[in-house]
Amino acid sequence: METVFNNFVWSACYLVVLIGLSAYGIHRWSIIYLFLKHIGRESRPKGEFADLPTVTVQLPIFNEATVTARLIEATGQLDYPADKLEIQVLDDSTDETAGLAGEAASRALPHPTDVAEDLKRHGGVVPGVEPGEPTAEHLDSVLSPITLMGAVYFVVICLIPDLFSSFMYSSVSNVMCALILYSYVIDLL
Repeated sequence: METVFNNFVWSACYLVVLIGLSAYGIHRWSIIYLFLKHIGRESRPKGEFADLPTVTVQLPIFNEATVTARLIEATGQLDYPADKLEIQVLDDSTDETAGLAGEAASRALPHPTDVAEDLKRHGGVVPGVEPGEPTAEHLDSVLSPITLMGAVYFVVICLIPDLFSSFMYSSVSNVMCALILYSYVIDLL
């Protein structure tokens, strides 16, 4: 009786594997058929974006001091609108790579003087501020506190799990979710 049961189990396993491989083979043949059917067609997009989406490029770096600056500069030169391109440098290096990445990123970012010159060249103005150097000073005075607040905000977000790790984890995650939601609302404004 036991050998009949063993034979039945092994036969069922064999049948399941056979059906699975057959389904895989049929799928592969259908893919080959679709490839051959559409081999001569020119591919065209179904439509175009009315407004380009925001794209985030993440650069994971670890102890790569020799290529970091070139990598960040090359990424900054992508052919994509600057207001829709975000570049994140993810660096856990233990050597001088972090400093080099910071220098390269500061060179890749537009400085208030460059923005003021672009505004002047294209006829744009900041209401109530003279074009040229006063515009650059105004932009710097507005952007510096915002950058400082953003840096402090991210430090707080990074420290919350360590500070409250002895409490219930769900309350920490609720606080984190609230802070992240708050940052998205601020970005939308």
